[in-house]
Amino acid sequence: QTFNLNASGSGTLTWYDQPSGGTALGTGASFTTPVVNSTTTFYVANEVSQPPGYVGPASYNFGTGGMHNNTSTQYLEFTVYQPCTLVAGDVNSGGTGTRTFTLWDSNGNQISQYPVNVTSGVQTVSLNIPLQPGSYRIGGTQMNLYRNNSGPAYPYNYNGIVSITGSSAGSGYYYYLYNWQIQPQPCASPRTPVVAYIGIPNMALNLPMDTVCQVDGPVTLSGGSPAGGTYSGTGVSNGVFDPTVSGTGTFTITYTYNDTVNGCSGSTTSVIDVETCAGISSAASGVTMAVFPNPATTALTVDLSFGQTEDFVEVSVVNTLGQQMYSTLLNNPGSSARVDINTEDWARGMYLLKVRTSSGTQVRKIETR
Repeated sequence: QTFNLNASGSGTLTWYDQPSGGTALGTGASFTTPVVNSTTTFYVANEVSQPPGYVGPASYNFGTGGMHNNTSTQYLEFTVYQPCTLVAGDVNSGGTGTRTFTLWDSNGNQISQYPVNVTSGVQTVSLNIPLQPGSYRIGGTQMNLYRNNSGPAYPYNYNGIVSITGSSAGSGYYYYLYNWQIQPQPCASPRTPVVAYIGIPNMALNLPMDTVCQVDGPVTLSGGSPAGGTYSGTGVSNGVFDPTVSGTGTFTITYTYNDTVNGCSGSTTSVIDVETCAGISSAASGVTMAVFPNPATTALTVDLSFGQTEDFVEVSVVNTLGQQMYSTLLNNPGSSARVDINTEDWARGMYLLKVRTSSGTQVRKIETR
């Protein structure tokens, strides 16, 4: 579909399809995009026009000269430092007819030609020649226009934008075009990206914890993005997960967000493991665990014994927000291990102690005070 985009600025707002270069798509404070089928970024810049300026002799009436109408090709040499337009210039014509101004690069390669209709005498001719930075020549053959053969004072400079530096016949001649009117390009702001989104919102779900004990109380779910969505799944009611309702196992929590303004929706999922956590041993994991003191004040000790020789044991503690408070990995602990954990800087509250071996995982609720 199409999108209606809006912006504000003090000058002319121009819309583009690229962050630089590219194609100008339209102008104005509002812009209707072409039909787009996927998320597309457009760009808008604020452009403030600059006043025109003039360069070159203001009139042909200096030094000496006369009408030049032979078959030799003569021209002015000039340099452009900033993008601009040669809008117009003054000529003194020896008769009525068409005169063709030719634009060359500095090596004499023709770029374009600009025919103008003139009458006898002094007049302004419109050219509207777009110019990019570089060196150029402008002139022609059998022009029947006035040229000076003495008196020019090169270079003729305009505001660091254009400089007329000489002529094909040397510094003592000036050919045909006087009082150039130069229009600098507008001053443009950096382009601001405007994204037209198509598809579901960017969804994310980071639950406060991934493991709980069945005997624990209900857990308020959070971490869904964008904010304002709803949670669903086994054991979930009104944004709360109750492990006593779900039972033990692994449960999928779904977070759904409805964008009523733009008429689209999305969902994402995460999982919560519910462990038995009953007593101090677990036949399922083959681990016997004793934790003391519990509640802890400044430290707690975890004594572990295994029903077999284990290759590793990982002990970790997370808070109710799912933030890891402690983690250690013991390689080749044998049939038992002891881990001392410093809790002196922990906030008062409930934490989950997880012990993982190759035989399984056991989770215990611990407290600090």
